[in-house]
Amino acid sequence: MYVSELAWSPDGYVYFKRDVDDGPGQVWRMRPGGRAEAFLDAKALADPCEGSPAYVSVVRAVGDTALAVGFECLTSQDRLYVVDLRTRVMTPLLTGDDIRDVALDASGARGYVAQQRGNCASVARFGGGALHGLDVRVPALTGEWRLLEGYDASAREHDGLTCGAAGKAVSPASTSDGRTVVMVVTTAPHGSGFQSSSMADRYDWQAGILDGDAVRLVGPTLSGVLRLAVAPDGARVALVRNGEDDGMQVFGLPDGEARAVATKGRVSDPAFSPDGKTIAYCSDETTIRFAAVS
Repeated sequence: MYVSELAWSPDGYVYFKRDVDDGPGQVWRMRPGGRAEAFLDAKALADPCEGSPAYVSVVRAVGDTALAVGFECLTSQDRLYVVDLRTRVMTPLLTGDDIRDVALDASGARGYVAQQRGNCASVARFGGGALHGLDVRVPALTGEWRLLEGYDASAREHDGLTCGAAGKAVSPASTSDGRTVVMVVTTAPHGSGFQSSSMADRYDWQAGILDGDAVRLVGPTLSGVLRLAVAPDGARVALVRNGEDDGMQVFGLPDGEARAVATKGRVSDPAFSPDGKTIAYCSDETTIRFAAVS
C-alpha cells in the first residue's frame, strides 16, 4: 500500500490517495490520531474518464466542503472533478492534457493547474472552465524565461523530450482566497553534472511567489523538489527536499528565512492543517505522520 497526495480539509480530515496492487487508486481520509477510512473508490465511479482507464492523480482541498480529485486518463484527456464532502457527488470541472496538480480558490472555479509530459512542465491559470497560459517572467541564471514556454505544444508532439531550453514549473499552491500563489520553478541545470532520468534531479529549484507579471524567488535553492504547501494565512511555505538531505523545511514569506522540521523517514506531500499549526506528510510512501510547526 502506498499513500500520496495529502490534502488537509477544514472539515478536520486529511484526504489522500491510496494505491494498492497497481489499481486505479482510491481516495481515503483520516483524522489525526484516528483510523483511515475509504472515501472514494475509482472502481465504483461512473466512468470518470469516459471510456478510458482512469487513475487517481490529484487530491486537493477546495474551500470548506469540497475536494478536487483529478484522474489521469490513459487514452483520452485527463479529467478534474469537484467532490462534495457531504454527499460525495462528483461534478466535472475541467478536461485537459497532462494535469498533474491543481490549486483552486474556495469557489473551485478559479486557480492554477500544473501540466507535465516528459520534460515539459509548467503552470497555467484556470478560469471559466478552461486553461490559460501565463505569460509570466521567471528569473534564472541563464536569463529569464516565461511560464507559458515550459509546456510547449510543439515539444510535446515529440513525447516531451525537447523542452530543455525552457524552464520548468511544478506544484502550484495557494491560499483559499487566491491572494498568495506559490510554485516551484527551475533556476538552472543542476551543477553537479549528474545526469538523471528524473526531471526533478536535473535542475536546481526554488519557490516562487506569483507577483503580477513575474515570479519572485524566495527561500533556499533546492534539488529534487517534489511538492510544496502554503499555510492558510499565506505567511509560510513548507518545502520537501529530496536527495542527500531528505526532510522538510518551512520558511516565512516574504523574507525566505528557512527552518528545518523534525520528520521521520523519506518525506513527501506536505499539507498544512487549517489552523496552520501542524503539517501532515507522507513517510516512506506508506505512512501519514504529523509534525508541529511554529
